Parts: sequence; C-alpha cells; structure tokens
Amino acid sequence: MSDDLCVATTGIWIRPYMRGKLKVSRANVTVVIDGVKHKVPWGEQFLEVPPGDHSVSVYWARKPPKVDVYVREGEQVSVRFDAPRWTWQPGKLSADEM
Repeated sequence: MSDDLCVATTGIWIRPYMRGKLKVSRANVTVVIDGVKHKVPWGEQFLEVPPGDHSVSVYWARKPPKVDVYVREGEQVSVRFDAPRWTWQPGKLSADEM
C-alpha cells in the first residue's frame, strides 16, 4: 500500500480491480458519491468527503452496485470495486474502515 494511506484526511479510497489482461491504463471508472459523479482512472484514488454517511457507487460499463459507508472525522474508508469479467455482468463493491 502507498504511504498516502497515513495522511489523516477524511475521505474514501476507491480501489478498482479487474482480473485478466485487459489494458486499463486508458480506461476510467465512474464513482458516484451522494449523487455527484467523478470520472477517475483505474488504480487507487482518494476522494475527500466530509464526515458522515455517504452513498457510493462505482461502475465501468453497467448499472452500478451501491454501498453505504460512514466516514468518521479524520478517518478513511476503503471501497473496492471488482469489475465484472464481461461487460453485461454486474460488478461488486465492498467497504472496509481503515
């Protein structure tokens, strides 16, 4: 993990993951936090959010899965997006406190 994880900033780490050999360097995923869309590149991305409850969706090609998270002041939450093998399949989201 990167050294950035030690920074005491309140927010959410987005960690997209894809199995296989697809070159993802040019691909973006869409992250929706509380209804606001963010296009982010593949790889670990940190998005600052205020403390409190947040609704998070992450998707690449299909309707997004959603997970609700609670972020405490000065803490971070990790949201992992497992991309589907095929574009017609849904992805999976999981969240962990850090």
